[in-house]
Amino acid sequence: FYESVQQMLLEFKTILLRDIAWNKALALGLDKGYGFIKQYNGVKNSFLQKEYLKFLVESVKEPVDEELEAYYLSHLGEFFVNKETGEPFSLESSKGTVRALWLQEKQDEVKAVFFDSLKNPEKVIINQVWLREGEKN
Repeated sequence: FYESVQQMLLEFKTILLRDIAWNKALALGLDKGYGFIKQYNGVKNSFLQKEYLKFLVESVKEPVDEELEAYYLSHLGEFFVNKETGEPFSLESSKGTVRALWLQEKQDEVKAVFFDSLKNPEKVIINQVWLREGEKN
């Protein structure tokens, strides 16, 4: 997700400064205000979104040539035929598209498994303190 060490350090500094601001706001009782809650929720949602995207990307390994060929052949008429001539595009000229579609399909499968697993209460343990933003029961 980071293109350089500087970008990673900037993100780390931002997280650190947000944490300092969060703790200071808690000490001053500012965490109950609308503006603070709105900003905090934005930060939390951004973090969760990045982690979810990272999970999706890391959950699917790069396809090998045999998988790409099998995907290409099974979807040849659907995606890889020239609409004007009716001739199929070669696997070599379509390889980038085949890879992208294959990865998207596999990531969609991982997404479905992930969301289905959330429906099973035996598999999901919720950190209630974190969920309620630090409030103890």
